[in-house]
Amino acid sequence: PKYHADLGDLYNNEATGVGQAKTDNTKQLEFLRKSLIVRERLVRLMPDDAEARLGYGGSLNNIAIQLKEDRNAESLALIQRAVEQSEAALRLRPAHLLTARYLTIGLNNVANKAKLVGETEVVLAAHRRRVEVLGRRARDNPTIAGFDAELAAGYTSLLVELRDAGRLEEAAKSADKARARLAETTEESTVFFGQVLGLHLTVHAVALARAKADPDAELDSEPEAAAAVHAVRQYV
Repeated sequence: PKYHADLGDLYNNEATGVGQAKTDNTKQLEFLRKSLIVRERLVRLMPDDAEARLGYGGSLNNIAIQLKEDRNAESLALIQRAVEQSEAALRLRPAHLLTARYLTIGLNNVANKAKLVGETEVVLAAHRRRVEVLGRRARDNPTIAGFDAELAAGYTSLLVELRDAGRLEEAAKSADKARARLAETTEESTVFFGQVLGLHLTVHAVALARAKADPDAELDSEPEAAAAVHAVRQYV
């Protein structure tokens, strides 16, 4: 297994140009595919090794990045497979912060690539799961600065996608969850208040979209507007 790990890293480093000038795209893909084969074999040998899982996922992700725009669907499938490996790694070590970070980055990549190919359900599922991971990380590590801010940003991204997809009722429910969750936080950094401001402005936008979609419904957007103003005052 140690030989497999070292060989996989060697091929990956050759492709990504670690310590040297980067190779051309064709050569990069060749080395990345060799790395993928080795790392996939390592996962079969050591299925309970989180680092092996992350390495395999990294190779899948690196190949996806190299594919041209006319292969977005193929790229999405590879990134989804990479996320599966990050999920497996996080199950093996749930409290490992770097593993959680890799997973949230992967989920964001899935959402972005899925949006390019019009896979709305995949986009929403990725953002929902990302909020779950960010929420658990922030709750388990309340003293680490930045985690609450990233959670607020994650909720904002989810609300934007729900609004754009016309899922206004789910967006409203998610907004309530976001506000309740962030009320539990203790972070007081400028970055955090900036993200909270962005969240409240998005919540207000969702309320306006709901009112526009159903003019006869008794929907009051004033509380959201007041919350946004309060967030602005905290920020400044």
